[in-house]
Amino acid sequence: MPTKKNLSENEKKLIFKYKDEKLPMAQIIRLTGKSKSTIHRIWAQKEVKPPAPRPGRPPLLKGRLLKMVIKKSKGERITCRKIIGELNLNVSHDTVSRALRKNDERSWDKMKPSPHLTEEKKKIRFQWATDRIFWKEEWEKVIFSDEKKFNLDGPDGLNYYWHDKSLPVKTFSKRQCGGGSVMVWAAFTAQGTLHLEFIEGTMTSGSYKKLMERIIVPFVLNSDENFIYQQDNASVHVNGEMRGFFEGKGVPVLDWPSCSPDLNPMENLWGWIVQKVYDQCISYRSKKDLKNAILDTWRNIPLNLLKKYYVSMQKRCHGIIKSLGERINY
Repeated sequence: MPTKKNLSENEKKLIFKYKDEKLPMAQIIRLTGKSKSTIHRIWAQKEVKPPAPRPGRPPLLKGRLLKMVIKKSKGERITCRKIIGELNLNVSHDTVSRALRKNDERSWDKMKPSPHLTEEKKKIRFQWATDRIFWKEEWEKVIFSDEKKFNLDGPDGLNYYWHDKSLPVKTFSKRQCGGGSVMVWAAFTAQGTLHLEFIEGTMTSGSYKKLMERIIVPFVLNSDENFIYQQDNASVHVNGEMRGFFEGKGVPVLDWPSCSPDLNPMENLWGWIVQKVYDQCISYRSKKDLKNAILDTWRNIPLNLLKKYYVSMQKRCHGIIKSLGERINY
């Protein structure tokens, strides 16, 4: 007589989650891949309550000191590091950031437009996440990649600031090309960083193909891990020439929804690299100096950071499903 397959705690929590959100039974069956009887059986079980939070150490920022930090962030474009420096605080960047995030009158804003998500694109993102909602080991076979521009006089990310919600959103102006810049392509796996390449001139299908032939193709074909390559939908990546190239070389490419940087952990890694490269708001006099700083940072990326990004992929899929394809905060 066949025995019932025990569901994992994550699968049970997902079923409870969809029930709490009052999704129709047919949709829950489709999203989880479980039968109606299995779902009813799980519902009948008592949901495990999370353990009560244990008291932690008292906050470092409180009372008068906390009021000074909040006042300093009010009404001007300012970063956590600048607040720490001007108030001469003996606390970390994360401590100040947490304190400001808990304040309902502050939000961490960036003066940057985001790609427009049409209803059709939202549907594609929703379906993409649904198809991969139970991926775990599969994500560890994905090679994530992306390109980024680094400016000599600071990153675009410096346009983030603590915004007083009672005041109008600030705008900014900047020098063309940031006073000079370098373009970088990089990729990483769950086992570590793969490669970082400085791109000279404009990336074309021809130059991208040469990059793939030199780095991705031999890595994938010489590995026993059945890797799959991820790239965004830039025209030089997904045109007919490149599709034929990847098929001919036997390199599988992950289907990727357009306008979805929030799904790519490479974006998070870029953010980490930017913080290190431009620590203390440093700027660079030459491209050589900037390249050296980027390379030094790349060589010292901790493996546990990359592991954390891979673990986040299932959470990203959950977020996309819950928001019905809308952009998520990652």
